[in-house]
Amino acid sequence: MDYQKITSLLSDSSFQSKLQGANTPEATVALFKENGATVTNADLKELYNQMNTYNTNKSGGELSDQQLQGVSGGYSGLQSWLTQTPSSDISRIAQMFKRHINQ
Repeated sequence: MDYQKITSLLSDSSFQSKLQGANTPEATVALFKENGATVTNADLKELYNQMNTYNTNKSGGELSDQQLQGVSGGYSGLQSWLTQTPSSDISRIAQMFKRHINQ
């Protein structure tokens, strides 16, 4: 999974609008692929879990470097995106993923 590409897409409001319209896990995977990022359903679940964990921990205060690395799995692209993106945006994007991971 190319975290740099994925976080670049997740930061793009046009992509976010398209992501909102994806109605199935397959449509979400296809949308990423159309935009140059290869993800699987398992990757979507992992991304959701990382965003959700980050927001849950962040609401309790600042995360230590060790906690942040654990949330992002050590991938600096995702770690950087998580720290630079408002929690409300992370929550909103996480909810887009959540629609599909339980199917």
